[in-house]
Amino acid sequence: MGLFERIKSFFGSGRSSELAGDKPAGSDTDAEEHAVLITVTLDGEWDLQDGLARLFELEDELSDAIDRAGVGELDGNEVGPDSFVVFCYGRHADPLWEAVAPILEKHPFPHGSFATRRYGPPERGREERVDLHWDG
Repeated sequence: MGLFERIKSFFGSGRSSELAGDKPAGSDTDAEEHAVLITVTLDGEWDLQDGLARLFELEDELSDAIDRAGVGELDGNEVGPDSFVVFCYGRHADPLWEAVAPILEKHPFPHGSFATRRYGPPERGREERVDLHWDG
């Protein structure tokens, strides 16, 4: 992801309409609306200033892993005062998770960080939450 895309995503060009329950662009079936959402808590362990570079590097690693596996796409991020969220979408949440889990396991995350595997669209999908705080 280039500098322009990072700046664009930093200032909210993401999937905010989907968070409100809208369907993603180009999605016709529930199978295309599965997701893995990675939420990193920004607190004393990873403050916004120091943590952003690490988070953008992590995002690049995740995107590469998803592309290599051919299981979906990393569609950007959302940066807030308390969290950094990465949005990954594909036909099924399990292959997405299998692609990103080895990357996530290599990194230590602050307390309160988690991933959500969502099976189906936001309004009807079943969700499973995975704690991401471990010692890396």
